[in-house]
Parts: sequence; C-alpha cells; structure tokens
Amino acid sequence: MLVIGGLTVHPSDFEVSINDVVENASRNANANLIAERISTKRKLEIKFKIMTQAECVALYTIFSASFFVSVTYCDPLTGSTTKTFYPSDRKNPMSRYRSGVPIWKDVSFSLVEQ
Repeated sequence: MLVIGGLTVHPSDFEVSINDVVENASRNANANLIAERISTKRKLEIKFKIMTQAECVALYTIFSASFFVSVTYCDPLTGSTTKTFYPSDRKNPMSRYRSGVPIWKDVSFSLVEQ
C-alpha cells in the first residue's frame, strides 16, 4: 500500500532506494574510504503506466499544498512505515485525449526523504 498525503495510490512500478548520508568523507594513504555516516534516507521511485487527468490533479494538488508530504509505504527494512518526503522531478508524457480529456502515460516521479 502506498499513501501519499492521505491519498492511496496504486503505481505500476515502485522502488525504494536506501541511501547513506555521509560527512567528512576522504581517502587515507591506502586509498581506503574514511567517512562518518550521519543518517540513512530513503528515495522512492514511483511510476504509473496510465493516469487520468483527475488522478494527476488529485496527486499533484497534494504536492502543491505542501512541499513536504507524509508517505506510508512498504519499506524493505522496516515493513510498513510512514515518513516525510518531498517530490523531485515529475515527468508527465501525454498519451492521448479521450473525449477531450488528457490521458497520461508513464507518469513518474521521485519522493526523497526529508
């Protein structure tokens, strides 16, 4: 289950990246990495094969209302969890018009943990 800002969505593709945030990273004389991990953050890659105009409006209105959004998702390490994310680039290729209303294909975006 994926809930973005209170809206339950059903993406066709969903990927979780687990990323370490490091500080003071450098290499020593043996070329070994010396670094201090200060946090671990998630990045969610989300894709919808087809979205209606109404679905796009519902989702993107959440991003317009607040830069940071609460997201509940299935995490590979912790299971179902809720964290705060912000949206990255949103790609919206248009497929066609149906009865004068756009149909979007391969809609994709990333959510990056705050």
